[in-house]
This record gives sequence, structure tokens and C-alpha cells, in this order.
Amino acid sequence: MNAKYVTRAAAGTVDFGWRLHGRPTTMPPDHSFELAAAKPDSSFLAPYCRDLAGLRSCLQCGVCTATCDLAGDDGRFPRRQITFVRLGLEDRLVSDPDIWHCYGCTECSARCPSGVNPAGVMGALRQFATERYAYPRSVARVVNGARSFWLVYVGAAALLSVLVAATGAFNPGPGPPRYAGMLPNRALVPFFSVFTILPIVAVAIGATRAWSAWYGSPLRAAARPRIFWRALRLGIAEILAHRRFSSCKERRLRPWAHGAVLYGFFGLLVVSCALGLLVLTGRPYPVPMSDPFKVLGNVSGALLVVGASYFLLLRVVDSLKGHAGAVFDWSFLCNVLLVTLTGVGAEAFRVTNARTLAYPVYFVHLVLVLVLIVTLPYTKLAHGVYRVMAVVGQRYEELVGEERSLGPRAAAHDQSLRTKTAEPPVAPEHLVELGHRELAAYSDTELSAAYYMLRDATEPSASGQHYPNIKRIFGTPFEREKDRREVKALLSGPSTPEWQDWYEKAAERPCTWWIENHLVARHALSPCTSCGMCTSVCPAAEYYEEYDPRCIVDVALSGNEERLVELLQSDFLWYCVQCGSCNSRCPMEIDIMSLITSLRCLAQIKGYHLKSVRGRQQYAGRHLWGANLWNRACSLYFRNGDPIDHPDFGPRYARWQAELEDQFVRLGAQPDTDGTFAGRKVAPATLDELRSCIRGGGTLFLWNKVEEHAAADAKRLGLDLDEYYDKVRTEG
Repeated sequence: MNAKYVTRAAAGTVDFGWRLHGRPTTMPPDHSFELAAAKPDSSFLAPYCRDLAGLRSCLQCGVCTATCDLAGDDGRFPRRQITFVRLGLEDRLVSDPDIWHCYGCTECSARCPSGVNPAGVMGALRQFATERYAYPRSVARVVNGARSFWLVYVGAAALLSVLVAATGAFNPGPGPPRYAGMLPNRALVPFFSVFTILPIVAVAIGATRAWSAWYGSPLRAAARPRIFWRALRLGIAEILAHRRFSSCKERRLRPWAHGAVLYGFFGLLVVSCALGLLVLTGRPYPVPMSDPFKVLGNVSGALLVVGASYFLLLRVVDSLKGHAGAVFDWSFLCNVLLVTLTGVGAEAFRVTNARTLAYPVYFVHLVLVLVLIVTLPYTKLAHGVYRVMAVVGQRYEELVGEERSLGPRAAAHDQSLRTKTAEPPVAPEHLVELGHRELAAYSDTELSAAYYMLRDATEPSASGQHYPNIKRIFGTPFEREKDRREVKALLSGPSTPEWQDWYEKAAERPCTWWIENHLVARHALSPCTSCGMCTSVCPAAEYYEEYDPRCIVDVALSGNEERLVELLQSDFLWYCVQCGSCNSRCPMEIDIMSLITSLRCLAQIKGYHLKSVRGRQQYAGRHLWGANLWNRACSLYFRNGDPIDHPDFGPRYARWQAELEDQFVRLGAQPDTDGTFAGRKVAPATLDELRSCIRGGGTLFLWNKVEEHAAADAKRLGLDLDEYYDKVRTEG
């Protein structure tokens, strides 16, 4: 190695061999792109998933989410969960209720172009979460351990052997098989009752743990019990109806097989409980074959055999395809099938008077039943509980949201009917709850006065004044409507800024004209060597494998109108989080971040942003970031942001978030208080000066264009602005 390079490396820089203006270009060591806690490590899921190595092939193309009918418009799974697995975010995954909305139909796995098994990963995540919720967790590890699961069967057999030895006999004597002689009912029923209550308590504890992990509060703290019980009824009805299972198209017999297992299990549970109570009251047992309970039990057993056999067959097929399952995937199905078969066998041997086989098969049957009951909180049987809770939680949030939105709107509608042509009274507290349609009844002056009255309301705090309404009015239809009208009025004033006229001209010109004439784009570009350093250091490119800043520069330099339009219509343009990492590392000093900003402006002016999911979200961004800047003199109010939810922002954002409170202390202010760095409310003169800059730079024209394009798109989709805002804010 050249001694010069050794010396420079020792001085804290690394020479990559580039030459710029005849001198070496070196770079200091930069650790800002390491993960805040540790390097990505998905090994936490290895004990639960045999296909973990296949995740390396994932392209993050989103086909799995796009093909799933259950993922919803907001794409709740499985792409997001696979990303989190690759990043090693196990705590984030444990607190994700969306993993329980996946029904494992394998349609996503069948469609994956990279051969990844998303359905298998989602199933492994449910096992991982089940173990984390379980009480006690050590039992879950034993039950689902490949080397330890057999201990449960040995323990159950030992317990039953002691019970038989103490209360009955392994060989009751001559005569037809009489199982009560082997294990008397007076001992059998209390024994199984106790071992049924304990798992129910354990699974109840697991359910409360799951709810707390998902929603951050205990289950008992549900704010609205009436709505919760309604959500519970809706959730259970949905599960029993199997509507979501029917949405899966990959294996069309699967809903029927799952229904057979579910209802067969319920049938046998009802029969067992009912006969246990009847035996305790003195009713003779066994009952005749024509007894309704016996008929129900036999039908339920047949359903279980058919359903469990189907799923075991699927397991075998998947194993042959290389998707081998864990003990967790096999044990419950095998146990259910064996319980049913041994139960049928014990009944058949009793009827046929086969004493030699009857008692051993009956004993094995009792062992399997005991194992099935005791392992309830730790096997796939617990899925029924967690899945119901997840569906109930989703319904609960929907019902609470409907009550909050429909209540005030209905009240406003009734008020408008009563007053008819009379001017509605201005009540700032009431206006916060209204939507765009209801707010249309109020004048610009009334909206503005009510908004600023709420924004400027203060309460005393230890450090000065506290502004309690910031979160309440932030991003509401009330704020959005006020801003829309305010911007419209300023744009239609007697004088317009020079930049506004230029933007109006640019809207009619080709995209290549913009690259050549827009001040930011023109100065951002210089000869690119296509070295790829911008991509190699970009945190967004690390998490979105299809994203490549180098390609954006290449398209901008190409002068090709068709390529430019394609770029402006894609999600590709919106992956950048404006961290500036590319600018600090580019050896040619290309201002890539500003170039991307310029191209985004062009996309919004021409309406091309509506062609992509992330582009449409700029309507929400305009009313979140833009409203903060316009009304509170800060670009973001992001105190409660979680870096785990924004992995593409990179570790710099995680570090900033971790140090946020310390920064507030150093600055002497917080976003909720007054002051220079408050971000909540600066001096009126300062805000007026900032607004003049925003207006003079043509930003109001851009905001208005975004508003016009969004209104046209909402009309095309048959949505009002509130519905459109919610759609673009949550999709993708």
C-alpha cells in the first residue's frame, strides 16, 4: 500500500483514490449510518422460522402486500413486518396487532417473485409473539421446543398414572370395558376441571399482555366499555363467520377445513362440559349412541379429523417445497388429530368389547386431552384468543372513530336545519370537530377569528406559558380549511410575487425546460461520474432497495422528457428524507438533495404526483408540515415520533430523537412554550416576516396547486376532502 495513503488513514481519513482538481479526495470516518442500537439482526426469529435465510432475497417490491386482500388499503402486512424482521425490530413486532390479521393463506408466498415465504414469516411472528405474551414464558419454551416438547407428554402421563393408581385401577377386572372402573368420574371430572381453569387464567393473562403491547394501556382501561362490548360481539361474529378466510384465494378448501377444525373443537368442548356436569349430577355414563350429545360428539370428531388431516397434508406439501415448519406448526394439529382418533378408537373398542386395546387407548386419549388443555396458552390454540382480540381492537378503534366523527357532524347538520338561512353561531371549541362540508357554512372571517383564538389560548406553566390547543387543532379539517381559504385569498390579491408568475409559466412548459431554468435545479447539477457514493451512503436506499439517488441525477441530466415524466409520476422520487447525506459525500459536489426538492415541486405543479401513493400523500404533508410552518413557524412538530416507525430516516434521526429533550434544555425552550426556538408560537412580527418569505418565494402558489390537484382527484374518486385526506394519509 502507498505510504501516503497509510499516513492519511492514520490521520483519520480514508483515501478512495479519487482525484478532484489534481488533489486526493479523502473522507473522514462517519459512523452516522450505523443503527442506533445495533446492526440489523433478524436472528431473533430463527428458532421460529426455517425460511429466515430467504429474507435476503426480498426485493421489498410489495407484491406480497398488493396481492393480499386482507392487508387493507393501508397495506398493514406483510411487507412492513418483513422489513422490521430484517432490521431486527423484535419489540416493534411484538407490539404489532396486524400480524394477527394475516390468516396464513400463502397467497403472498405463491406470488413472491423472489421465492420468499412471507406467509411463513408471518406465522413465525405469531409464534414469537405468542411466546412473548405467554404466562409463564418458560412453559411456552418447553412446549414448543424441538428437544423438550415430549416432556409435556411424559408429565401428563405421569400425573394420570398417579391419579389412576390412587383412585382406580389400570386393569378394572373382568367384564365389558368400563372406563369409570379405570378412572372414576368423581376423580376424572375435578382433575380435568382444575387443569382447564389454570390454562384459561394463563391465556387471559396473555391476552391482557397482548392488548397492553398493542395499545399501550391495560385491557381493563378501555375508555368506553359500551363500545368495547359491541366491538367484541362484532369481532367474534366475524371470526365465526369466517369471512376473512373466504377472502383467501390460494387454497380454496382452507376456509372449509379451518371451519371444520373450529366448529369440531367447539362441538367436542360443549359435549365434554355438558357430560361432565351431567355425570356429577348422577346421570349414568356412557350414554347410548343415539343420545344427542353422543351424536354431536361424533359429528364434531369427524369434522376435526377431516380439518386436521387437510392441514397436516398442507404441512407435508410445504415441507416438500422446502418450507419446513417448526414444532409449533405441527404439534397442535397432530395432537388434535390423535385426540380425535384415540377418542373414536376408545369408543369403538368399548362397543366391540376389546378389553386388551380399550384401556390402553383410553389412557393415551386422556394423556393427549390433558396435553391439549394444558398447552392451550402456548400453541396455535392461543391464536384464536389473540386473533379475536386483534379484530376486536380494530373494531373498537373504528367505532370510537365513527362516534367522534359522526356525533359532532350530525349535531352540526341538525343545527343547520333548524337555523336554515341564519348565520351559524361561531363557537371555536365546536368548529374543531367539524368537517369541510360543515365548515362551509362559516365565513372566512369567522373561521380565522376562531382559529387564532384557539391557537393563541395559553395556560400558565412552570416555565412560562403553555399552549394547550396545538395538538388539538393540528391537522384537523378546521385548520386545513382555514389555511386553504387564507392561501387562496392571498393568491388572488392585487399584487403577485415574481416567482408566482414564473411558476405559472413553468406549469405550461416541458419538464426539460424546468431542469434548464429552475434556479435550484440548474445550480444543483454538475458533471456526474456515476460513482454511486450518493446511493451507498443514503439511509433511504438502505431500506428501499429499489431507490437509487444516482438514477435521479442521471434522469435529470439525460434531457429526456419521457424519462423525466416517468420519474415525476413514480413513488421513487419521494423516498428521499432530505437528510443531506448524499450532498456531504458527493466528490463532484452535486446538490442532490436540492435537485430532488426541485423535481418534487415540478411534479406537484404539473399534478404528476397524483400518479404515485407517496406523491398523493403530499396533500397531507402540505397540511401537516406546511401548516406548522405557516401557523407556528416550525417545519415539524415531531416530539412523539418513533424512529422504529421510520427506519428509512436513518440513524441520524434516531440520534436526534434520543437527544431531543436535552436539546430543549440547552435551547431553553420546548415546542409547547413561547420563545425563539419554541416552534409553537413566535412573536407576531417574526411570524409575519416568515410568511412574507413563504409568499415571496412562490410557495403559496405551490400549496394552492397541491390543493387544486387534490380536490380534482377527490372528485374523481367520489370522496370529499376529509375522506381524501384520510385516504392519502394512511395508504401505502
